[in-house]
Amino acid sequence: MKKAISISVLIFFCGIFSFSHSPLTFAQTIGTNSIDGIDISSSPANPAPGSNVTVSLDSFSTNLSGASISWSVNGKTMTSGVGMESITVQAPITGKTLQVMATIVTVEGANIQKLISVTSGSVDIVWETSGYVPPLYEGKTPYAYQNTVTFIAMPQLVDGSGNPINPKNLIYQWKKNTFVLGSQSGYGKQRLTVTGSVIAEPLTIDVTVSSADGSAHAEAQIKLQPGSPSILFYQDDPLYGVLYNSAITGTLRLIHNQTKVIAAPYGFDVAAQGLVYNWSINGAAQSNLSGSRSAVLGVNGGQQGSSNIDLSLQNTGNDILQGAESSFTAIFASKSAATTSSAIF
Repeated sequence: MKKAISISVLIFFCGIFSFSHSPLTFAQTIGTNSIDGIDISSSPANPAPGSNVTVSLDSFSTNLSGASISWSVNGKTMTSGVGMESITVQAPITGKTLQVMATIVTVEGANIQKLISVTSGSVDIVWETSGYVPPLYEGKTPYAYQNTVTFIAMPQLVDGSGNPINPKNLIYQWKKNTFVLGSQSGYGKQRLTVTGSVIAEPLTIDVTVSSADGSAHAEAQIKLQPGSPSILFYQDDPLYGVLYNSAITGTLRLIHNQTKVIAAPYGFDVAAQGLVYNWSINGAAQSNLSGSRSAVLGVNGGQQGSSNIDLSLQNTGNDILQGAESSFTAIFASKSAATTSSAIF
């Protein structure tokens, strides 16, 4: 009885050995996983509509450089040749799918087919900072060191029926400088808020958006280069208000007995509680104006001359990298004087 069992087991293993060397096999896959030693993949994995996508084959069990490979897209043969391990296709419009198939005849004589679906989607990232800009400012608020920045993902994805997917029903994965922000990622988390580092370095934000079933996906990246905040001066006219349309650059000719000047701290954190204003005239500190954004320039006794007005602004709170200095020359008559004028605040 023991001999019979041994013979049966030997025959069973011989059968398996013979089957594994069959000259003809067939496999079809969607994605990169395989059980036949050949993988198919696309790069980028989440292409934007109209962008180039490279579909590639890779193998650890056969020499693809000697294999005969034919590529087809949606059933139409595109190209073929020996060792043709990749093909470049154009990502379809949002809602459409490309079925890319590779038919491979290996050097061992095996016939294998690999299939991958190429879809597309897009996502835009909009952002705004906590930095200050004056009213009616035209343009993007500058990103200054240690500003708090809010990012919002604006995806354009559709389901299998071609219907737009509500952004609230998508899954968002956010990364800051390659690190996944797990607490701010997840279902419906379309918004991200981060604060710039105390180290003066670029801020890189990545977002990957996908549908709940994984059938639709898109990704985007944005890189912000921080800069130093700045100060600009404007006249505060008693009739027209602050003249934000014309900054004071270089010199200001005073035509009234008193002229009010206001400082605009571009890029400084609007929520900061530690902004310190240090005004000076011709190098002499004006301690009575500490903490004030505005100053009133005047002249005694109709004297003529000029004075250098300087303002140093520093955020003494958590935003230690936020500081700036600016100045202008106030001229008190048509003829300037080299001596210190009697300008007062």
